[in-house]
Amino acid sequence: MKLLLALIFALIVIILAEDSIRKHPAIWYCSAFLLSLFGIMLPESAPGWLQNIITSYISRGTLATALFILVMYARILPPKSRIFRTLMSLRAPIAIMAAFMILLHNGTYFVHYHENARLKDISMTTPEIVAAACTTLMILLLIPLTITSFTCVRKRMKGTIWKKLQRLSYLFYGLIYLHVACLFGLQITRGNQSYQLELAIYTAVFGVYLICRVALYLKSTKKAGASKYLRNIGVPIVAALSLFILLFKLPQENDAVTIEKEPVALTIPESSSPIYQDGEWIGSALGYNDDITVLVAIENSIITDIIVLESSDDKPYFDWAKDEIPSKIISAQSTEVDTVSGATFSSKGILKAVNNALEKAKNN
Repeated sequence: MKLLLALIFALIVIILAEDSIRKHPAIWYCSAFLLSLFGIMLPESAPGWLQNIITSYISRGTLATALFILVMYARILPPKSRIFRTLMSLRAPIAIMAAFMILLHNGTYFVHYHENARLKDISMTTPEIVAAACTTLMILLLIPLTITSFTCVRKRMKGTIWKKLQRLSYLFYGLIYLHVACLFGLQITRGNQSYQLELAIYTAVFGVYLICRVALYLKSTKKAGASKYLRNIGVPIVAALSLFILLFKLPQENDAVTIEKEPVALTIPESSSPIYQDGEWIGSALGYNDDITVLVAIENSIITDIIVLESSDDKPYFDWAKDEIPSKIISAQSTEVDTVSGATFSSKGILKAVNNALEKAKNN
């Protein structure tokens, strides 16, 4: 549902601000860039609801993708509709705004992901490798596409060359879907069913666009019969595929993860009275996608081990938090520790789950 909400929001803003975008595009370009930058630099002290919105719609590129989809659909909408006229006249500025947002998003996460993967020696699954390759190609394609979308640059180019270059945007759109399908499909196999709805929506949106765009091309080449046939056959197939993704259970990986550590020999003053009861205590708290469940082992009122029993948060981001947060808690004997950069929600989820377990272990 995040994509649909982002599409509705973006369309309303564009319709209401149509004249402003047309007259002052530079202001909107800067606003898009600053909004994306704000998503990356959002302080950890920000309210949880704000972090959730910014992460879901800005930091992860959902709003930028929605803007690109509006640019895509502008060409296939009914020519007499107001939305068609608005989007067609603003395709270039909308695409540039989306590009500023997605370039900052992709570039930052690309550097952050590979740096963490290198330092932490994290192996990538095949879908993650494909998604990373898509990200690289998208960045390489988007740079020339964005530069040539500026009116001052377009006027200096030959029309035929400009059109040929802009056709690369179709490849870019395809890479967006492939990138999303790899990452969402990986989450579905790990048991995160919420991603089935998201992938079904992406499949419907991109699939319908593909069918309608090819049908429009056939119609322009005086193949109206083939165009109509493609629409009549293709759209139901896309709908059926989206429904299949939504309703059918796909093979799932066992997503339970564990951490094995040697007990840490920490001591407390003999005069101190025990705070926690000895034993193993289970706690849960919300991470990014769903609840994170941990087991906290306590001996002589000291936290000796923390095991993550269950989580459906995105890898490798969750792995970064899982590898660092438990050891920090054990070393500090406190949950007042720093979160892991790039895995804030997962870090906080583990910390809250441990706090939940410790509350159960407190002596009454």
